[in-house]
Amino acid sequence: MRTAPHHHPSAGPPRDAAFTLIELLVVMAIIALLVALAMPALSAARRSAERLRCASNLRQVTLAGLTFLGDYNHRVQPASAHAWAVAQDSSQRRWRYDRDDGQLLDWASALLPYLGETSSDHFRNASDRAWPIFQCPSDPAMSEADPGARLLHGFGNARSPVSFGINYDIAGLVNNASPLTPHLGGFDASGSISLYGGTHGSPNGPLNTELEQVHQPASTMLYAECGTRQGPTARPGSPLGWQSDALYYSTHTHSFTGPGHAGGGTLAHVRSHTAGDRIPLDRHAGAINIAYVDGHVGLVSRNAFDRVRVSPYAD
Repeated sequence: MRTAPHHHPSAGPPRDAAFTLIELLVVMAIIALLVALAMPALSAARRSAERLRCASNLRQVTLAGLTFLGDYNHRVQPASAHAWAVAQDSSQRRWRYDRDDGQLLDWASALLPYLGETSSDHFRNASDRAWPIFQCPSDPAMSEADPGARLLHGFGNARSPVSFGINYDIAGLVNNASPLTPHLGGFDASGSISLYGGTHGSPNGPLNTELEQVHQPASTMLYAECGTRQGPTARPGSPLGWQSDALYYSTHTHSFTGPGHAGGGTLAHVRSHTAGDRIPLDRHAGAINIAYVDGHVGLVSRNAFDRVRVSPYAD
């Protein structure tokens, strides 16, 4: 016959099992170690998600830009200031203008209707649904008090919360028939822009927004991540490089008078001169998302910038 275990009256009631202080410290140390091991993986996952979201946003912008072409005779919206545009388009039919004051819209504002925005002509006044499409979640400038950069090539333009830029060699306007001065967003009548592949006045001058003239659409940039907020960088004789946070790329480098091939036709060449400080290499570990004229979008590392054409002309 089995009997119950004998309990001595002086031993007191049985004690429940419990963690000692040392055991608790060991458990906490193990949890801290697991968290530390998981943090790099979680951080990498977050960066990957931001990179994919950035590419998705740029793809939507690009689709809107290519849809814009169908309504405007295969022309992209200019990245130049109003005075420069009306020198070529006095009837204001070639590109999109503000319906209230008739001023030329920046390229981002011009795309708003193609992204479902109908409440405003201007990007800065657009609804909360539209403006995040123009942003990269890895862009640190979006968290600043005055976020973004300048969308137009013109002096005194306000910043807009945009993370992408346009290819000025395609979207820039040049018209030496009118005596436009720099403060109006143009050059004087004796000037021209030196681009890789030619200068204004030759068959290889800037495209004046005519996308059909691009020689290699599958490798030529249309839009790309852009802007580093490094502050103004005034360089005499380099009107396209006067501010490092302007949201456009160009193969123009120095003198804007006379012929010449300035700087090369790829993003690798652009990186080596004035406009190179606009490439945001810190967003995706030395790579940026780029949209091409044919519509596809890809992440390109700095080591492959020589494969991305900025000049619209073939070598």
